[in-house]
Amino acid sequence: AKDTIRERDIHGDLIPDLNDNGLPKRDDDRRIIYKRKSKILTTLNAREMHIQMLKPESEGGFAGAYDSNSKIRFSVNSIIHYWPNWLKVMTDADKIMCGCSTCLSTDDIHLAYKAKRRKIIAAAEVHLEEMDPEQS
Repeated sequence: AKDTIRERDIHGDLIPDLNDNGLPKRDDDRRIIYKRKSKILTTLNAREMHIQMLKPESEGGFAGAYDSNSKIRFSVNSIIHYWPNWLKVMTDADKIMCGCSTCLSTDDIHLAYKAKRRKIIAAAEVHLEEMDPEQS
């Protein structure tokens, strides 16, 4: 399913789905079944998240972003490394599929329809010219 993803731990290893005995569940072919988690789309990428977290706490920043010496405690690379694999940054395709007023750009859709219409009309004109009996 495209809306789910196999869950990974902080080391990047797949997390198996466990049975009542604490052993990994297996399918009919004896392959391990892994936990699945719904994808969550986010509009923030790791760099933007880092910038937001470093803001003052009064502006919505992360309280633990700085140590006692006022040095930043984590880098963008740390955020990327520990970023859960089920958090997906929205792509343009996701935004078009969403359809909300923030994501949907009707101008892009209008331009795509116009281009497709021009292509259909041009192909029809070529076909009509081939059919014209006066040119025979």
